[in-house]
Amino acid sequence: MKISTKNLIISTILLVSVFLLSCSDQIEKKLIGEWSDDRKNETLIFNQDGSSVSIFQVIDNEKKVDKVNQSKWKVDSSKNPIHLDIVYCYKDEESKEDLEDILPCIIRFLSKNKIQIVKPRHRFDFNTGEKPMELPYVRPTGFFEEGDEFSGRRMTLNRQ
Repeated sequence: MKISTKNLIISTILLVSVFLLSCSDQIEKKLIGEWSDDRKNETLIFNQDGSSVSIFQVIDNEKKVDKVNQSKWKVDSSKNPIHLDIVYCYKDEESKEDLEDILPCIIRFLSKNKIQIVKPRHRFDFNTGEKPMELPYVRPTGFFEEGDEFSGRRMTLNRQ
């Protein structure tokens, strides 16, 4: 039986496509659950339906208070490093329009129960020194050392 080169190429492309799609799905399944830092100062909960919750402690009137944000999340494992978008939905106070603010992060699994997420740096207008909401975030490009000028805060979280 003779296999043509064309059929071999098509078969290879199909197998690679199925593999890549299944990897993306596996990353999403692995991410679902509750993740917290060692001190429990920040917790991220990724739900199967694409919704997420972030809980972090802030100081308010000299007391630690939990701040809770609802969001959505999506992963693109075809990128290296893996892209994680956390999407915050809010209503514009003036126009009453529903808006989204996308926090473009990167993520990696250090083990089955430990992940590392790098958030983008704060928005900053170098001309005015302000942090306007209109400026887009810039996705970090790698897992550099803490404080690197191109990436924001690096979080290491454990599955709860």
